[in-house]
Amino acid sequence: MSGVDISLASMTADLQKVHPFGSGQVMLVSQTGQWLVAPNPELRMTDYKDTGADIIKAALSEGKAGVIENIKDADEKLYRRVIYPLLPS
Repeated sequence: MSGVDISLASMTADLQKVHPFGSGQVMLVSQTGQWLVAPNPELRMTDYKDTGADIIKAALSEGKAGVIENIKDADEKLYRRVIYPLLPS
């Protein structure tokens, strides 16, 4: 068994630099459904209550990927959120 201690602040800073497909964002939700790396800092360590909360819960409990469609950003642009649970091997 091994373990790693990672600062939530440094992990957030690192993941905010990653932009899948050029304009995407990487976000993380804990196994208990709380934001770890959120779209804005105020959401960190709060329950995921955004559009598609049911899809997040299903992905966490069933370990299956999902997609949340028609999420609006601050500029009212539509996008999709791809959910991929990271499970221990």
